[in-house]
Amino acid sequence: MVREELDPGYDGAGQGGTPLCPAGTGPGCDTDYDYASRPESVHRAVERVSLTGKIQRPLISIQGTLDALTPPATFGDVYDRMVTAAGRAPLHRYVHVDGGAHTDGLVVLDKERLKPMLPSFVAAFGELEAWARPTTLS
Repeated sequence: MVREELDPGYDGAGQGGTPLCPAGTGPGCDTDYDYASRPESVHRAVERVSLTGKIQRPLISIQGTLDALTPPATFGDVYDRMVTAAGRAPLHRYVHVDGGAHTDGLVVLDKERLKPMLPSFVAAFGELEAWARPTTLS
C-alpha cells in the first residue's frame, strides 16, 4: 500500500492500514486519512514521488478515450501538458485509443462502442523499443 510506504506512522504498528472501514470507526481507518494534517515529513515523502513531467527517457503514454476510471481529461491529458511544460515533449508520445476503456475485459459488455487496447499496447511497445534503441555509427 502506497500510504503505508509514505506515511507509516499513520496507523502505528499496523501494516497496510485499515482499508474499507466506515468513516469514524477508529484510529488508523484509511477512510479518515487527512493528508493535509499529516506531518511535513509525509509531505516531503509524497513530493519525492510526485509526477513532475521531467522524464529522462522516451515514454509512450496510452489512454482509452472511454476510460471511466482514469479519464483522459483529468489524467493523461494533464500528464502530457506537464511533460510539455517541463520541456520534455520530444521524449513523450501520447496515444489515444478511440473506444478504449480502462481494461479490455469490459469490451465484451459493448462490442459496438468499446475497442480492445491490447493491440495498441503491443504496437507502442515495439515503437518504444525502436525509438529508445541507440543508433550505431559506422
